[in-house]
Amino acid sequence: AHKARNFLLHGRQPQKTLRPREPGLDRFAIWAEGCPPAQPETVLPPLSRDPALIAARCLDERELGCRQVSGSGNACVYRSDSKKRPFALKLYPTPDDDPRPRMAHEKAALELIGRHAEAGLRAPRFLQADPGAGAALMSWLDGAPALPVQAGDFIRLAEIAGRLLALSQGDEADAMPDSIGATLSAQALFSQLEGRLALLEVAARKDARLEQLLRSRLRPLFDLARGRSVRLYERGGLDPARRLSRFEAVLSPSDFGLHNALRDPGGALWLVDFEYFGWDDPVRLVVDLALHPAMALDSAQRVEATARLGAPFLRDPAFALRLEALSPLIAVRWALIVLNEFLPNVWRRRQAAGQLMDWEKAKVVQLSKAANLLTLAAEYLSEA
Repeated sequence: AHKARNFLLHGRQPQKTLRPREPGLDRFAIWAEGCPPAQPETVLPPLSRDPALIAARCLDERELGCRQVSGSGNACVYRSDSKKRPFALKLYPTPDDDPRPRMAHEKAALELIGRHAEAGLRAPRFLQADPGAGAALMSWLDGAPALPVQAGDFIRLAEIAGRLLALSQGDEADAMPDSIGATLSAQALFSQLEGRLALLEVAARKDARLEQLLRSRLRPLFDLARGRSVRLYERGGLDPARRLSRFEAVLSPSDFGLHNALRDPGGALWLVDFEYFGWDDPVRLVVDLALHPAMALDSAQRVEATARLGAPFLRDPAFALRLEALSPLIAVRWALIVLNEFLPNVWRRRQAAGQLMDWEKAKVVQLSKAANLLTLAAEYLSEA
């Protein structure tokens, strides 16, 4: 099997015992016939998930350089060098690891942005999907990671937020799905937090540190923040169960920030992650960016980011009230998210995407992050 794979990738001749060469990657089983069994140390990944073979199939080329350039906690991105130009190959989690339709959301987002260049959003082009392999081929972007924050970045991000709002007002916007994990009502946010907390409470039965954090800090803060948000909604004449209208919502990448952007040589920002794209509350777009652990903003930066990114959405008279009511809950949500490392299925996905940290060490790191986010939640409540 190893020699047959080398033949596919590099044009090397297989053993003479193989049958004559036949075109197409679907002939792999025929070519491999007669090869000696692979030794344990040379066991290959499944054919359908091998990035080099996926790129070869998509680009119809045999001689390809293919190397991993990023591996977040979820998906992996590879650079595939064809004879003409490089491409980006993205490998999404398998349905067993994450059944959410992340590739479909990214495809819908990038194709919509591609059809509306006048919106001024900079993003890669979606070129081809390989649903069977859970992979997508996109245009390659030359640029450097956008982090750390530079002077003027919050102005640039606010401009992008305004362009997303303009895109949301177009004729094709109604056909877009809700974002993965959308919270288009306060009640949806409450329910989502309860669901995340329930999963972690199961994991906490085997970890006293997690149980202590959930019982003594997270649950009390969640209950306080939820009660306060309901009171603010009632005072403002809002219904926590009502779904936002299209006027009030926005098409959001749902993981928006410099951590998912590249900076080109001219300083412009390109967004590169739309796996969760769809309709959501713009309060989430603003506060998620301000609190995202990868952004690592200090207090002054969070204030500036919130003010600048929130400005395009002040056309909605209820936006400011929702921002005040939901910010502490979104901080609690982030604390729950960073504690996902305690869930075995999530940890398996992290490892598949290239996470090399020891699981026990990762838990310690995430407990510290969650504690910091709960401190921010408490600060939001005290400031109110």
